[in-house]
Amino acid sequence: MDGNINILWEYQYSLLPLNSSDNFTDPDSDQVPNIYEFLNGTNPKNDDTDFDNIGDLWEILNNLNPLDSTDNVSDFDGDGMLNIWEYGNSTQTDPWDPDCDDDLINDYWEWTNGTNPWNNDTDYDGLLDSEELLTYFTNPLLSDTDEDFLTDGREVLSTLTNPLINDTDEDGILDGGEVDFFFTDPLNPDHDGDGLLDGEEVILGEDGYITDPKNADTDGDGYSDGLEAQWGTDPTDPNSKNELIWQLPLIFGISGGIIFIITLSKFIRRRKNLK
Repeated sequence: MDGNINILWEYQYSLLPLNSSDNFTDPDSDQVPNIYEFLNGTNPKNDDTDFDNIGDLWEILNNLNPLDSTDNVSDFDGDGMLNIWEYGNSTQTDPWDPDCDDDLINDYWEWTNGTNPWNNDTDYDGLLDSEELLTYFTNPLLSDTDEDFLTDGREVLSTLTNPLINDTDEDGILDGGEVDFFFTDPLNPDHDGDGLLDGEEVILGEDGYITDPKNADTDGDGYSDGLEAQWGTDPTDPNSKNELIWQLPLIFGISGGIIFIITLSKFIRRRKNLK
């Protein structure tokens, strides 16, 4: 023996029985040095000793039998994947573990549906693949299912918006726009309570003005933006007036005085008639 390899074994495979330097050479380039091929009984010049289409290295590392040509069609972990599939898929899953990433979804389902069986959050959105599939019904391959510029995890765990609807409060602004740009409440369609939807305030909409969706009275004239929109006045200009509207207090004041005088006169006449 030249070290730990039997001399007859070396002669069998035409190695160098008198030279210990070949202990760690790898004639078949399967990343299993000769010393380990000897210890496992594999052929140092064949990277798949049992011809089962699973490399010797993978079988050795995963506690399969590199001398058994039938274990390639076994399913030791019961996940629905034959060992040859566990070996042959792009992520090479563990043939003894039905759920390699512990996300409550077995490896076979992940393999056939495109999620990563070694990563419990395939799209890195902050939600487990199983949560997306079974609880929130979001896409585990897409970090922002509704394309509102908020990740699914952020919607579920932070903003409490609907990860399946890109405008949860239906105010005309995407949830991501409300949260990160306008800083309005994505759950309240009228953040400032002025009678105008937030989406109407941030564009030249039906009223023709862009107002502050966080300030009910953008121009500070004492009238809400919604009221000015109804009156047809400019909610961004405190000096904008609708003459009829602005005369209403005066009109109601005069009318009230007239009504008071008439009522008083009737009361006086009644008193006289009673006498």
